[in-house]
Amino acid sequence: MLPKDMKNKRAQSLALRTIIVAILLVVVLVVLLFIFTGKARLFNSASRSCISQQGICKEKCEFGETSVFGTDCEDSARKCCLSIFQNTSS
Repeated sequence: MLPKDMKNKRAQSLALRTIIVAILLVVVLVVLLFIFTGKARLFNSASRSCISQQGICKEKCEFGETSVFGTDCEDSARKCCLSIFQNTSS
């Protein structure tokens, strides 16, 4: 059997180890958050392109097309028109 003082030191060591591991995990999570939020901004700017959404910038959308908001076409007062119907001919 271990003396009472040794058990107490082991318990303190375990608590200290747990705190250190928790702090390291928080640091790693913060670093990962910064990495992925930076990448998310790059994806957002690419998805803003009308062409990447398979649309065409026009003054007015025609029958069978819908306008997609939040694209780069709106910068030039045009709309990003996207065909509603899928082209199934291959």
